[in-house]
Amino acid sequence: MLENYVVSALLASTIAASAPDGVPAASSVTVTGCDQYTTIFPPMDRGPSAQVRYKILEISFVNRSPITARHVRFAVGADAQIVDAFGRFSTGIPIIRDFEPTNDDNVSGPGNCAIKLVEFSDGSSWRVP
Repeated sequence: MLENYVVSALLASTIAASAPDGVPAASSVTVTGCDQYTTIFPPMDRGPSAQVRYKILEISFVNRSPITARHVRFAVGADAQIVDAFGRFSTGIPIIRDFEPTNDDNVSGPGNCAIKLVEFSDGSSWRVP
């Protein structure tokens, strides 16, 4: 009888963690950092008043799936700028990617980069339910 209860509890927790169409509600890729930096370069031939500003969006993430990910799509900031990372993202390896942001959001913290899509090397994918 205890076995039936355990199986039922496991089944219920699996269903609760999935969207209605059977897709897991949470991505197996986790954002660990999302920060925007501004770097200022003083051009050598223009004098001290001229400056070039360059913004960098740095996203850190980890693939927790046993399958290598090859494409991760993020929505960044309040206006949900779409940023795509392509590569071979193996299980458990911390990844840091830099992007050029197209918005002026002051992004700081992993909560500002939401994962929208993950495509895996075996052809499977996960997208926000």
